[in-house]
Amino acid sequence: DLARVDSIGRELSKDVDLDRVLDGLMRVLTEELGLAGAELWLVDLRETGVEIEVPVSAPLRPMRQAGAIAGPPLRRHPLASAGRSLGELVVWGHPGRAQDAATPLLELLVPWIALAIDNALTYARLERY
Repeated sequence: DLARVDSIGRELSKDVDLDRVLDGLMRVLTEELGLAGAELWLVDLRETGVEIEVPVSAPLRPMRQAGAIAGPPLRRHPLASAGRSLGELVVWGHPGRAQDAATPLLELLVPWIALAIDNALTYARLERY
């Protein structure tokens, strides 16, 4: 449902504080989409003056998790914005329960999620400048 994706995407993008964006993301994934759990990994970004640079072999670091993250994940979603890899979103479903409703919505939300995270990272960088 595109209206729902638009509404959730706007909710994620309304804030520029990284902690609030990530908390909102975890709430959306577990409460609104009904996923069992989620884990967000971000790359260690390096700032070079005005630009943000992603090292070629940038390690991922865990940033936030919510819900049950035991067993194999349902899906791994790479996150990228403005041609830069930002990290990976890993989600878990409920064992024995079909996740058909959440999967298409999440596929449509991934670009919104990446954009909201990129905006928050950019805002933090601008505040430090």
